[in-house]
Amino acid sequence: DNTTTKKSSNISRSIKPKKKSKTKNSTSASSGQIMNLVSNDAERFLLAPLFISYLFWAPLQAIATLFVGVAVVGPAFAIGVGLLLVFFVPLQIFLMKRFAVLRLRVAKITDARVTLISQIISGCRVMKMSAWEHQFDDRIAKIRRLEINQISKANRLKALNEAIYFSVNVVVPIVIFLVHVYSGGVLDPRVVFTTMSFINILQLEVTKHFSIGVMSGSECWVSISRIQKFLETPELTSALITTRSSSSIDDDTQKKHCTNKNS
Repeated sequence: DNTTTKKSSNISRSIKPKKKSKTKNSTSASSGQIMNLVSNDAERFLLAPLFISYLFWAPLQAIATLFVGVAVVGPAFAIGVGLLLVFFVPLQIFLMKRFAVLRLRVAKITDARVTLISQIISGCRVMKMSAWEHQFDDRIAKIRRLEINQISKANRLKALNEAIYFSVNVVVPIVIFLVHVYSGGVLDPRVVFTTMSFINILQLEVTKHFSIGVMSGSECWVSISRIQKFLETPELTSALITTRSSSSIDDDTQKKHCTNKNS
């Protein structure tokens, strides 16, 4: 945990200095985007290293559990595990990919909202003098409604994913027991408790840790793309700094000259 926290803080430090060197043109990044990168995107690197390894280990554990379950319970166990791997796991992967798409949409809307609020705070005096409070309030409310709409869709996908996780422990054992009985087997404590134990292992590793690994990996990939896009924006060159400095000096000289002339 300390290592991932240090990595996240290093990423945040690498983002912050770039703010000082961005130009104020169309290719520059807004202050809202920078704040969102530091606060939200950098945090995605904390969860990904914890669960990304389950994308490799969970399938191996599922295969090992399948062989042991077939040896102990019989072919009915393979049918239940096949239902888990063919139906439940692909459904969760599809939901996690959709969640990554919504995560990118939410990040873009959050950038726009934070940027607008930063602009309002920096120009609040002009806004109060011009009586533009209601107009900016409507703009913030509109962006916030869009953001809440996308967040609600993402939360519904999370809820559906959790429902799938808790239903696995009920649906898969029922299918295994039905197939076992109809194929001429007998339900005894050995079959029941062995099946439940193996399904609990598969439920935790495949439908929980594996799905979190897919989700965290997708979110981390989105964050990497956003941070990379920000770091690849053009820097403020020294020639441009000199030009702006000289132009500001010329403007100050002209103002002083005009003032002395009037006096």
